[in-house]
Amino acid sequence: MGAALDRSARATDSTDKDDASPVQTSSSRTLSNQDESRQTISSRVKKTLARRRSLPNNGLLKRLDALYWQRLSRYFYVRFLRMSSSPEAIARGVAAGIFAGSFPLMGLQIIIGVAIAVMVRGNKAIAAASTWISNPLTYGPLFLLNFHVGRWLLRQPVTTDLPISSSSWSWDALTSMGLSVVGSLMVGSLVVGLVASFVGYFVGLAIARRVQRAKHR
Repeated sequence: MGAALDRSARATDSTDKDDASPVQTSSSRTLSNQDESRQTISSRVKKTLARRRSLPNNGLLKRLDALYWQRLSRYFYVRFLRMSSSPEAIARGVAAGIFAGSFPLMGLQIIIGVAIAVMVRGNKAIAAASTWISNPLTYGPLFLLNFHVGRWLLRQPVTTDLPISSSSWSWDALTSMGLSVVGSLMVGSLVVGLVASFVGYFVGLAIARRVQRAKHR
């Protein structure tokens, strides 16, 4: 009787082991699959980071700069389309902003442009945007042109040059050149600003009328 019970217990143990082995095999396969997927994801992340690190900094900066100006121009274009101002008011705003932006008054150009737009009943937002005719990329060429125009109008010899790079342009650099240079620059800025704003008025008027006709179609 005891021998029979021992054989029965051994048979039950062997059956339990046989039943447990598929479960253990399945769980081990699941763990191995998870490990493989983790390794795959980790390798992909490492490859992506390596690619990003391999990009040259100047190329990345150029892409970011292009994206910034693209979004900025898109923003002003959408604002331009949504404006309810008349084409004449928009054109006056363009002229006011261009005139203010022609002077080497960094930090005051937008304020002056908006003030002029208020006086001539122009669009203030367009005036503020148009002052960006002078920016860190155009400071040097624009003000150098104004300086030479002023020297020519005042019949003074060009004995001094202006800083043409945006990094060297500053109030200190301007004032250190003396009143003669500053006077020539201001006279040239006045004349160039008047001519540029006159042209900008008619260009802005033509564009505003074209956009207005397109909106009503």
